[in-house]
Amino acid sequence: MTDDDFTQTPPWRAALALTRRIYQVTSDFPEREQLGLTTELRQTAGGIMHDLAEAHTAETAADRRAGYRAARGKAFRLLSQLRLSHELRYLVNRAELDELVAACRNLLEAMEAG
Repeated sequence: MTDDDFTQTPPWRAALALTRRIYQVTSDFPEREQLGLTTELRQTAGGIMHDLAEAHTAETAADRRAGYRAARGKAFRLLSQLRLSHELRYLVNRAELDELVAACRNLLEAMEAG
């Protein structure tokens, strides 16, 4: 397995799709949120992807599982941020994003169990 094989794993691909979608949706957020909720959402979504990449290079199974748990925690943080975005009426179609986060979280849980 090469170092960049992580980009072909289902969890990383799901995290990439989620991050792209977050960037698209937050581009319509109010300008006053550029340094607030917009940045938080983007960093959290990207963090899931980055945690998976780091876990791929872990030397032990325990370290790998810790990376997956960190990514899973960020998925829950992202859900919380999305709910806030919806409450503030910045995000009308939260259901699509919730589905992407749930799919990513389910893949992470499967990796943790394996």
